[in-house]
Amino acid sequence: MSVLTPPTIQTIRPLQADDLAPLVEFFAQIADDPETVRFFHPHPLTADFAQWLCARLDSTRDEYFAMWEQGQIIGYGMLRGWDEGYDVPSFGVCLLPPRRSEGHGQRLLRYALERCRLRGARRVRLTVYRDNDRAVHIYRKFGFVFTPKNERELVGMLDLPG
Repeated sequence: MSVLTPPTIQTIRPLQADDLAPLVEFFAQIADDPETVRFFHPHPLTADFAQWLCARLDSTRDEYFAMWEQGQIIGYGMLRGWDEGYDVPSFGVCLLPPRRSEGHGQRLLRYALERCRLRGARRVRLTVYRDNDRAVHIYRKFGFVFTPKNERELVGMLDLPG
């Protein structure tokens, strides 16, 4: 008789002030990954930044969220720009290296797009490196249209249904 392993369940939810320790751990793990360092740097991946972020989650219009599995953050996403007065939020996402290519980034993107719709955003934008083939492919699949930002980066825009 074989023993079945129970399915692992991932949950996506907004970050909360008491998520500091798991967020610090997540940042430490991704800060040591060369691919993350190369492609994901919207803010410092430090304990100090995690503390600053968790302390202001109740007062920000921007959104920060995480994908959780068994009490650990395996993916992190954000919608930023509302605090600065922009109508179009900027999306960013990162996953733990061993959890990439499992569809979790797409789930986090779907979550972010739903949050944008619920908040009345008409568009969402992102910046991606041209040579981040995996991300560019996924964003195109979702309908993002790209224009050059500079010789290394693209800006993607997606119109949301009204």
